[in-house]
Amino acid sequence: MPARRLAVCFAFLALPLLLRPGFLARAQLADDVTPRLGVGAQGLASTEDGVAPGVRLRASAPLNADVSLAGGLGLSGFVLGGSEDATYLLDPQFSLVVNLPRQSDGDYLPYLLAGMGGHFPLADDGRSESGLVLHVGYGRVQGLADTSVFYEANPGLLVAENNVEVLLPIRIGLIFR
Repeated sequence: MPARRLAVCFAFLALPLLLRPGFLARAQLADDVTPRLGVGAQGLASTEDGVAPGVRLRASAPLNADVSLAGGLGLSGFVLGGSEDATYLLDPQFSLVVNLPRQSDGDYLPYLLAGMGGHFPLADDGRSESGLVLHVGYGRVQGLADTSVFYEANPGLLVAENNVEVLLPIRIGLIFR
């Protein structure tokens, strides 16, 4: 349980920073960049639990044109084995997102993201581990008319009480400005 407490403490420390009045406005003044909200679908593969479809919400606050702080919340369900053995999972995540140089042969923007989060099973009778997740991932954003589409892979290590698991979420979604 120490990893769970650490992740919850981190969430309570980081969330007030993102929600503090004026924080997004200061970030916006840095390079005239706007805060972003995103919604998407994810497939989460786990070495212990299998594969789970899910959804993810994310908000990001740009610090400048190339670096953003992001906070997100995912809900996934390991339901492919049937409803009897289903495990549902909340996975909050806080990340630093760094834009990479734009590729000359494409109209997409690559980025790296790294940070920490949690892995909290809901009502699974102890079948799934909970704990702190450390992640490093790669993604791309491609502009559309009024939104952007993103796709990313964000592997992480779940540091549970008794073991370490590998998690691999693959995500696709829309970013609204």
